[in-house]
Amino acid sequence: MMFNDPSTPWAERNGAVAWLRKHSIFLVLITTFIAFLLLTLTSFSLPLTKSLYFLHASQAGGVRFGIWGWCLETDPICINPLHLGYTWEPQIGNTITKALVLYPLAAILSLLALVALIPIHRHRTIRTDRVFAVFAIIAFVISLLAFMFMIGIWGAAKSRFEKAGFKAGYGPLALNPNIGIQKLK
Repeated sequence: MMFNDPSTPWAERNGAVAWLRKHSIFLVLITTFIAFLLLTLTSFSLPLTKSLYFLHASQAGGVRFGIWGWCLETDPICINPLHLGYTWEPQIGNTITKALVLYPLAAILSLLALVALIPIHRHRTIRTDRVFAVFAIIAFVISLLAFMFMIGIWGAAKSRFEKAGFKAGYGPLALNPNIGIQKLK
């Protein structure tokens, strides 16, 4: 095909395909790193990082909930020891919060996907592509499951707090219409 031939697809005539082939590994590296970074930030939520939490409720003078437990706002009291599967009866059950382990698991798998990109960058083969693809797909599925559990857990907990007469709102880590506007405290 000729470069100026009208039968040549537009993307090839304008060099987009060649540019994408040349820079595709870099784009994959950047997007995988961003996914790893966001999953890691979510994994270090409350009480490890006080400003990253899923839900805030006005009960007990204010309480915030994260992956590893809860913290009261009026006191420096947090759940101790940190663990998965905490409870705040009757709004949040013990068993369902164990599903939040999917966030750190997805972060680890996205890190493995990042490591799998190193051989692709040096010498690209079908085998190296498959190793990366397996880690990336599994990390995606697990992070999607974690997101779905997060929506279910904190949506139900918010409505339970509100039914009990308390104010409740999503934190910076939950699905929030103000997610781009909200500041970290």
